[in-house]
Amino acid sequence: MKTLLHVDNISAGYGALTILRDVSLVVKPGQIVCVLGSNGAGKSTLVRAITGLARTVKGDIHWEGNSILGLQPYEVAALGIALVPEDRLLFTSLSAHDNLMVGSAPLRSEVAIERNLDLVHSIFPRLSQRKEQLAGTLSGGEQQMLTIGRALMSSPKLLILDEPTIGIAPHLVHEIFEAIKQLCRDLDISVLIVEQHADQALALSEYAYVIDQGVVVMSGSSDQLARDPRVREAYLGID
Repeated sequence: MKTLLHVDNISAGYGALTILRDVSLVVKPGQIVCVLGSNGAGKSTLVRAITGLARTVKGDIHWEGNSILGLQPYEVAALGIALVPEDRLLFTSLSAHDNLMVGSAPLRSEVAIERNLDLVHSIFPRLSQRKEQLAGTLSGGEQQMLTIGRALMSSPKLLILDEPTIGIAPHLVHEIFEAIKQLCRDLDISVLIVEQHADQALALSEYAYVIDQGVVVMSGSSDQLARDPRVREAYLGID
């Protein structure tokens, strides 16, 4: 199977501060990959490096075989890489519908926009019910659905989710993970997920990486890592 995204031995950070050191990662078409690690391990810096928001000082990042190192974030997005940021960054004074329409900006076809809008509403029916409600008045779970929906409006090939279930009620966490699974199954969208719910992320994904202090310390199939005693103790709370 060909490679969609290849993070090749990068070191990255902000200003003079290097957070990641010699990190490599691969995402293949239609694959769900998760990245685990404690707070401050460098997971979000990895996501930001891929999307052009953090400075990469070493290594390379390839998208469909071509280097995207040095591209601006909007140029990365135009290639088909959509980021769902940890802090959501919704336009809180706009309606849920208008936030979705912001996500459709890269599209030029009204037919494609309507198709994607129907798709988002089918995956997240709550957004159809709340379409005229201001984004800032939605619940945390509904806001996260809206953030994911906004990313889907651009017809991405790769959806990057940075802590998509943080601060969300448990029953909505399950709903969001089910939606992610549906995306890969029905639309053949690849997903790279950074997630604090390690047990659910491993159950959802096919391959996983563990980052500690800016370095990849473990990688392998998600089933393999879920059975590893070190992962079970450190991230699943099982001794």
